[in-house]
Formats: sequence, C-alpha cells, structure tokens
Amino acid sequence: MIGSRSIVPVSWALSLVLSLPLTSTASPSKFKTIDVPLPGVIETSLNGINRQGDIVGEYRDSLGHFHGFLLTHGTFTYIDVPGANLTEATGINSRGDIVGDYVDSQGFHGFLLSDGKFTTIDAPGSIFTVATGISTQGDIVGLGAAGGGFLFSNGTYMSIVAPGASATLAWGISPRGNIVMGFELDSTLVSHIFLLNNGTFTYIDVPGANLTEARGINSQGHIVGDYFGKQHSMLTEHGFLLRQGTFTRIDVPGANTTAATGINSQGDIVGWYRVSRQGISRIHGFLLSKENRFDHKDNEPSDEEEN
Repeated sequence: MIGSRSIVPVSWALSLVLSLPLTSTASPSKFKTIDVPLPGVIETSLNGINRQGDIVGEYRDSLGHFHGFLLTHGTFTYIDVPGANLTEATGINSRGDIVGDYVDSQGFHGFLLSDGKFTTIDAPGSIFTVATGISTQGDIVGLGAAGGGFLFSNGTYMSIVAPGASATLAWGISPRGNIVMGFELDSTLVSHIFLLNNGTFTYIDVPGANLTEARGINSQGHIVGDYFGKQHSMLTEHGFLLRQGTFTRIDVPGANTTAATGINSQGDIVGWYRVSRQGISRIHGFLLSKENRFDHKDNEPSDEEEN
C-alpha cells in the first residue's frame, strides 16, 4: 500500500500576506449546469477538471450515500471503491489518474485510481487520510495525520503544516509543484489560504472575507476556491478566481451559494452551487468556460505544462 512509506519532515519559509483587489464575475464566460443523470440523485458536485476537459466529482443518492464519477465527452462513469460505504473523486490529471477518498469499517482513506486499478493511500500514523489533488507527474496532496497536509512524491510522504496553524489541508497541486492549501489559526479558528512555492508560504485572503478556502491551481498558477463575505448582515459564500494578482468573484446566476473547486490549463472552472427554494435546498455542479473552448485544439501546452 502507498501508506507504508515514511514521513519526511520539511521546513518552510514564510512570506508576506498578499492584499489584492476583488472584481465581479467576468461576463464573457458561460455557466453550464451538470447533474448526474440517475434517478433519485439529490446532489452533484464537480471537483476537478484536466486539460482534456475530463471532470471528476461526487453525487449523493436518495439514501444519502456518496459515489464518485468521471465525466468524459458527455459520458458518466461511476466510481465506487470496492467495499466502501462512501466514495468521492476529488482530482484528475492529464493522464487520467484520479484521486479521492473513501470510507470503510476502518475509517477514511485516500485512493489513487490509475489504469483501472485502485490503490489505497494512508498517510503514516493516520486513521484519517483524504487525497485531494494530483499533478501530471503523479504527485499527490491531501490531508493526513494530526491535522496536517501532506505531499506524496516519488514514494515518500512529506508532512506540511502552516506555522501556527491548528489544521492544514493541501487542496491542489500544479505541474510545477505549486500547492494551494487551507489552514486554521489556533487563535481564531478562521480558515485562510496560502500558496506553497519552492518552500515559501504566501498567505492569500480575499479582501474583506471572513473565511477563504483555496481548492485548485493550474499550470499558469491561477487559483480557484470559495470565500464567505457579509451581505446585508448575513454571511454568503462565493467562488473566486485569482489570476495575475486579481480576484474575480464567481457566482452562478440565481444561486444562493457558489464554490469553485477546480481549474485546468485552459482556464475552464468547475464547482458546485446551491439553490434554496421554499425550504428545499439542492446542490448542482457547474462548468464555467468560454464558448466552444474544447473545439479548439491548437496552442495546447506541452506535457510539462499540463494540468
């Protein structure tokens, strides 16, 4: 099993917090709702997208059970780890390798699905492991033991804990090895985000947000996630894109809540949104992309640039 490897302690430098502007949702882009087309499905969430436009996520059935899925060229393939009570697919790379998590009688585990084969990912010393992202090179990030994030690369685990944090979660990793993470400070228990680049933490929060979470990063370093801000004295959740130093708010029209969870090298974004009407709340997946993006095959990045 992957989980038999040892943890390598890592020391990281600390950089300044970024203070960046926030703009509204870009109008030229197009939202598309995506729901799993099975009877009784009450929730669909999209979690990751690769360069080819393949999407992974999870859905909840009428019994409340979660299952993973892969959406390729309009066709759904459903993902359930054998013997699991719950399966969620959270990330996919350009080679089609999928990571996620599952629950069985022994607890929470991460998994890698490659060439049709499941491999369990258990961080050493942990009874709770969640794999959240995978790079083109096969490096995997997630949440492991003692509230810390981890990077699994070349057969070795490296523990990642933000200085002063009570909990750290690695959400996404780019082909260049840049990692986006979330953390909570002991003093506030409020979630913030940072970018880990060549051993240096850069803290990043949406201006004016009460809470910020990063979910994905692409080969160009563009970051997506969600944040909570006050509107009419109430906390509301919005998605965001951080690109070239500018935050752009992402709100699905008519939604009460929006979260952006993945972005590929073309800039296509996936996530989920919640709509509440007359006391009934439903969660749907969304794809935010330029029209006909996947009809254009020229100017594709090389293998080193892939998301």
